[in-house]
Amino acid sequence: NYLLTIFPKNCLYAFSKQDLKLKRTDKTVNAIKKAKFLYYNTKVTSELIFDIDNIRNTTLFNDLDWIGRIFFEKFNLPVNWILQTDNGIQFCVSLNYPVRTKKQLKLLKDFKQLVIDNWELIDKAGSKRLKGWWRNPFTHNSIFYNTRVTFNEIKEVLFKSLDVKKQFKTKIRKEQIKTAAATHIYFTVGKPVIGNRNNFIWYNTMLSTNSTNYSDIMQIIRKLNKKLRSL
Repeated sequence: NYLLTIFPKNCLYAFSKQDLKLKRTDKTVNAIKKAKFLYYNTKVTSELIFDIDNIRNTTLFNDLDWIGRIFFEKFNLPVNWILQTDNGIQFCVSLNYPVRTKKQLKLLKDFKQLVIDNWELIDKAGSKRLKGWWRNPFTHNSIFYNTRVTFNEIKEVLFKSLDVKKQFKTKIRKEQIKTAAATHIYFTVGKPVIGNRNNFIWYNTMLSTNSTNYSDIMQIIRKLNKKLRSL
């Protein structure tokens, strides 16, 4: 199974919450068959695990798939597994390739924070960290999807969450602006969300115009207005 590919040969495991402090170690191939808890992301990070606690409606446990559906609707990313805990749910977004650099880890932390900030069900304390103790899906009531995401897909979700002003400060946008200015290509960037209309129009007008001619500028503004109305 895939846990054997992303865990080290030996891993920390526990039979209960009380056992977490004992630091038991065993071969991963053995631990995943018996342990209720595993210590994830010890050397590299590939599993982004989230907690949802205090779910009182027990009927929700009959269809764990609802978590995956809502998560995909909110963040356009699939989950890899979902499991039932004593009083809630844990689910995991798995990377297809583990990461380890500081910049990559910072981005993954930002992604977890984005999920926490935009989904009130998520437990902050249990979901913010990148490594630590979480449940073993193979010893719980779980469902598996065998779907992993790329690091670039997570970057794209984060990028789209930025407002227009912040997007213009990123390296990607700076390169696009430079190319547009050199080739006179008209295109739009940013997310025209509610309350962001003026910023969207102003930044894209400045990006797209290569002339001080008033009529040229007004033509671009009219195109942007038309684009916003069609959304």
